[in-house]
Amino acid sequence: MRSPETARLVVGIMVCLGAVFPASSLGAQEAAASEGMNAYRSDTSFAATMERVEPEVRARGLFVMRVLDHAAGAAQVGRSLNPNSVVLFGNPQIGSQVMQCAPRAGIDLPQKLLLWEADGEVFVAYNDPKYLGRRHSIMGCDEVLARVASNLDGLARAVAGME
Repeated sequence: MRSPETARLVVGIMVCLGAVFPASSLGAQEAAASEGMNAYRSDTSFAATMERVEPEVRARGLFVMRVLDHAAGAAQVGRSLNPNSVVLFGNPQIGSQVMQCAPRAGIDLPQKLLLWEADGEVFVAYNDPKYLGRRHSIMGCDEVLARVASNLDGLARAVAGME
């Protein structure tokens, strides 16, 4: 029988694997865990990848609201994590349009990038706005969601060093 900590670790690993590898190479459970998340492998270190975030966010007319350093949080309670951070960013002009279409979408806003290191490689991931549109049954915002999806994908690619 798995402990709750072991179960959380297994789920976390499945999410990470599902975000990096296509669903066809995963079992059904792993594929379901990664649904709606897009990820790219960075071409550089975690620190250098993080340094790209703010300039790329600003270049798209957005602003960084907060950076959550999960590894630092783990260290505060005597745990060790590889580098792992979530960057919250956005533009209220856009986010408010989405929430006018579906107020529940606010649980997934502002937008986020997840950067993490595993086995010496660095990854950049984000939640696909098209998936969030389905999750929250967002109607009447197709154009806004398409723009956000395009912008987010370009941002993640740039931060990963792909553009």
